[in-house]
Amino acid sequence: MLRLLGQVQCHVYRLPATRPALALRRASASLSAPTTEHPKPLQLRPYQKACVQACLGALKGQETTRIGVSMPTGSGKTVVFIALIAALPPPPQNPAATRALIIVNSIELARQVAGRVKSQLPHLSVEIEQGKHEATGEADVTVALYRSLRDEKMAKFDTNKLKCVIVDEAHHAVAPSYLKILSRLNAGIRHPDQPPPKLSHPIPIIGFSATFSRHDGLALGSVFQDLVFHIDFLAMVKGGWLCDVRYTEAKTELNLDRVAINPKLRDFDSKSLAHAINNKRVNKLVVQSWLDKCSSRRSTLVFCVNVTHLKDLTDAFQQADVDARCAHSKTPYAERKELVDAFKAGEFPVLLNVAIFTEGTDIPNIDCVVIVRPTQSKNLFSQMIGRGMRLSPQTGKDDCHIMDFVDNTHRISGIISIPTLVGVDPNSSRSLQDREDPLLVVPYDNEGGSDPPPVAYVDYKLSDLVREAQSIKRFSRFAWVDCGNDIYVLECSDKGYIKIEPVTNDDAGELVYRSSYVEALRENPSDKLSFEKPREVMTARSLNEVARNSDNYAVTRVFSGKPGADANYFSRTAKWRQNPASDSQKDVISKKGYIPMLDLSVDIESMTKGQAADIFTRSNNRLRVRKLKPAYIRSIALSQHQAWHARKPPWKAHN
Repeated sequence: MLRLLGQVQCHVYRLPATRPALALRRASASLSAPTTEHPKPLQLRPYQKACVQACLGALKGQETTRIGVSMPTGSGKTVVFIALIAALPPPPQNPAATRALIIVNSIELARQVAGRVKSQLPHLSVEIEQGKHEATGEADVTVALYRSLRDEKMAKFDTNKLKCVIVDEAHHAVAPSYLKILSRLNAGIRHPDQPPPKLSHPIPIIGFSATFSRHDGLALGSVFQDLVFHIDFLAMVKGGWLCDVRYTEAKTELNLDRVAINPKLRDFDSKSLAHAINNKRVNKLVVQSWLDKCSSRRSTLVFCVNVTHLKDLTDAFQQADVDARCAHSKTPYAERKELVDAFKAGEFPVLLNVAIFTEGTDIPNIDCVVIVRPTQSKNLFSQMIGRGMRLSPQTGKDDCHIMDFVDNTHRISGIISIPTLVGVDPNSSRSLQDREDPLLVVPYDNEGGSDPPPVAYVDYKLSDLVREAQSIKRFSRFAWVDCGNDIYVLECSDKGYIKIEPVTNDDAGELVYRSSYVEALRENPSDKLSFEKPREVMTARSLNEVARNSDNYAVTRVFSGKPGADANYFSRTAKWRQNPASDSQKDVISKKGYIPMLDLSVDIESMTKGQAADIFTRSNNRLRVRKLKPAYIRSIALSQHQAWHARKPPWKAHN
């Protein structure tokens, strides 16, 4: 089983994003001999520094030698493992072990990584092992395509001289071809056809991936012992390291209910899916949808199901006078490179592909991704949208527009979309269905019978989806009021209030949630309320955990045994909250100017008592709400059992 180590917190401030040239110096296996040029310190982002330190710390004692790093597309995984190679010392028992082997899964990646290593570490010799590129095995750093590392090729690498092995796109590491390679480099990895290797020292295996899991269910724990660092794409967007996202769901008739499932991949069978997706009506719909919503975008990447679908959809774009071009796995490398270079230069607006740009693709100018390949794989969907989330200020890119096509006639369970990726089901979420801004619904003019089926466009902002995914309403039945900046208040009438707010934990220097109870005091009914000093309820990384335990505290400590303190009264669905607001409430709210002051969109005439109470809560806490500097990002996608817990108080909820 793959263990998950403690969550790593990442300091947030923006640095200029510089990208070294990736051009190779020559087409031979050896890029160049080492130079006497003194290496410049690598400019790492804060979370990249934290990742390097996490890896070095995990490997320090040599008890753990197989570790994983989970970072999203566009986070600079290559920069991180190059910095790690530079920082990782030889093992103490073998100072001669100074070489590194980097295993990649595509020709493009091999050349990109080798060029990046040479650019950032010019004092090291770099070679490529791939096809006609024959490495000697004696370079400081060898970048090898996994298919090239057959038995006779592996023999050239002296394990006594290796200090580490880097596996890029490490979710492939449990495939038999990878296991056969890695089992020769680390005794902890087994392959049925090979005996354990005899090594002079443990060789660390360090895997990097944007999706550190496999949809087919194969356990990565057979290769990696610990996941030592994780940061997800939401944290990267929040920190300004990935671009923001606009998402459009195109709801139409796809008829996916009869599409077969590949039991091995646990996803739609590509042939069966293409049969449902690839027809003139749907292809015309895709083109029209792109024209309606995305035609102003500079660089659109389209994902198709198979090669036939790719060619037919490309033809549909071209028939609409859109300069669209395509590539697939059989496209010759030189032709593919020329196509990508032209796309990067903005020479044409639409590039279609089948699965070849899901990994190892560095095209920052992509500002639109169109997914015409429904999937039940979270990994695959994350890889597809990740192609468009790199920053590209030089091309004027502000955000990335993701367009996805959803079957409106049959709700097939398990299909991944942006909402489900962040933990929201838009079909069952009232807050998304009943937003203040109405959904944009544009029925397509379907005159002519054989024209595309009707389509309804639903636009989301990533911030709306994240807010819904992280909403305290998902964790609590009580009427917590969102006061902004991740601060939530539960008014307990004349008993006081409970407040949840993010604070910096001085011991670990990380951002956590703290819940405090402020008790109200009043000796006589006519006296104004006064308040005791805040009493801490608990502190934890997870809003879910703090909210649940705060609810439990309210029920057992605040409401319990106190006259008139019925917990149901404070429920979000309490009947009194649905009653019309009183004239006195409306009068105060209007005279005080609370609605514009708090930037609310509420119709005062139809306001309910619950809405009025929430406005008073926001107003009462407005002066106490301080804007926190986003000093740290926490990774919100780690498993619940990783959360750091304060000393358990007696009211701590149990699962």
